Amino acid sequence: MAFELGLQAIALAFKALLPHVGRPVTVQRKVEFALTPELQWTILCYLDLETVRPGERGEPPPAVVDYKVKNSLISQDGADRDPQAALYLAGRWLEGRPASEFTFAQIAKPGSGARRWGPRS
Repeated sequence: MAFELGLQAIALAFKALLPHVGRPVTVQRKVEFALTPELQWTILCYLDLETVRPGERGEPPPAVVDYKVKNSLISQDGADRDPQAALYLAGRWLEGRPASEFTFAQIAKPGSGARRWGPRS
């Protein structure tokens, strides 16, 4: 049962998710920064995926994709208010390499009742 579910998840990822992912540039890259030099603590981020999207010309800045596996999917309003996206984009900007976009790629846990899967459009 678990093996079959895993095969279905892989097949679904290849069909519905990977065509939108693009060419991966980095995976699980650590980004750490302080909001101001006076602070001793830092903000630590691990960018799930940085990718160049299909169809982009030249060498555009990579998009940042954050994968979510939850009981319920993030609504558009929730995504717009999520501080994680802003912090990840701020980290890229502070590195002098602003991202072209940020996307949540979502999958609902089995049995959660959520139906939508894949990158937010």
